[in-house]
Amino acid sequence: MKIDKHLIWLLALFVLMVTVIPTAAAEDTSNVKKVILQMTTTLENSDTQLHFNYAENLGDGRGITFGCIGFCTGTYDGNILIKHYTELNPDNTLAKYIPALNKIDAGSHNAAGGDGNPNVEGLSGFIKDVQSCNDPLFKTAQMDKLNELYYNPAMKIADSIGAKKMHLLKLSSMICASGMELTGQKES
Repeated sequence: MKIDKHLIWLLALFVLMVTVIPTAAAEDTSNVKKVILQMTTTLENSDTQLHFNYAENLGDGRGITFGCIGFCTGTYDGNILIKHYTELNPDNTLAKYIPALNKIDAGSHNAAGGDGNPNVEGLSGFIKDVQSCNDPLFKTAQMDKLNELYYNPAMKIADSIGAKKMHLLKLSSMICASGMELTGQKES
């Protein structure tokens, strides 16, 4: 099982967050998630507010990075998000990019450490369209996929290895320094 960079970040942020938040606050899962998301967006955007309309080609081999946690057009999750958004709102301005995203997903993903495709062919206007998309369902779709693809799996891994508050900092350090294989979890 290959572990995505976002999943590792969320797990690492969860680990860090529960080691610094008082015990009572850490037991409130909505507070835990809020802090994790604020830490994630701080690392992504140098701001504690989620940027649902962020979009930029960083030139990192992952295509266009966009949305509140940095979904990417060249790492499959961007297409997954846009398809989900289109399920919620079939008439959205981003649906027209699905054929181009399908072609990108079908292509080689050898960039960015083996998980990225830098191709942005067919995505002319995508950045502008994301930046101007104010549909509340776009935010809903992002939160749905953040939960499904990253937050919930990160919490499941933390639970499966019996992570306790005092052990989570060590786990975070280990994952960040050496990768998921040291946790006994296999990458896909």
